[in-house]
Amino acid sequence: MSKIDYQKLREIAEKTKIAGEAPVMPFDQRINALNDFMKHFSPDIALVLLDERERNQQYIKSRDQENEDIALTVGKLLIENGRLVADTLRHLADNEIDSDYFAITSTNENGTEIDHEMAITDYALQAAGTVDELVAALESAEKRIAELESNEVREVGNQFLVVRHPGKTPVIKHCTGDLEEFLRKLIEQDPLVTIDIITHRYYGIGGQWVQDAVEYLHMMSDADIRIKGE
Repeated sequence: MSKIDYQKLREIAEKTKIAGEAPVMPFDQRINALNDFMKHFSPDIALVLLDERERNQQYIKSRDQENEDIALTVGKLLIENGRLVADTLRHLADNEIDSDYFAITSTNENGTEIDHEMAITDYALQAAGTVDELVAALESAEKRIAELESNEVREVGNQFLVVRHPGKTPVIKHCTGDLEEFLRKLIEQDPLVTIDIITHRYYGIGGQWVQDAVEYLHMMSDADIRIKGE
């Protein structure tokens, strides 16, 4: 299937919406708008859009699950290794050091406790090694989380609005304060207005990613669609 022109599909849908809400529009024009929409919005396109949405949802779900798994693993390491280091230091503090060795109790693979002696320096190095392992695990987790965040489908950031009114040039606005209140005021000022909330996730012309309002304007300009910023 050929690549979907998201912007073209949006424009056709908006024209069809206007035709359905404008009874004064000539009947032939309303029928033509509806036929144009049906021609471009085929069952194949609907399935592609639904599949794309499902893929994005699955990606977000798997990313969230991996983040949760990393957090659980790091938390477990913090608890286990933190307790081990604390117990090691506490054991050192609780024993009078009058020689290079002192008695300790450890557990073998079978779960049996064994009493033996260990050099103080070796015991200290063992504790230091535990801390090193913990630090390495934390650094690895931070690196993996950073990789996930850099590859994730971003939901927020550089958000702006495209405000449209039939017969007028669309205007780009940036929300100030609460988004819901900002939208309510825009609709109160112009009941016929339609508003697109554009974020990083917005698919622009040809399915390209739109990063910010400036890029959006350039894309619209390249497509010969006039939008003025505000």
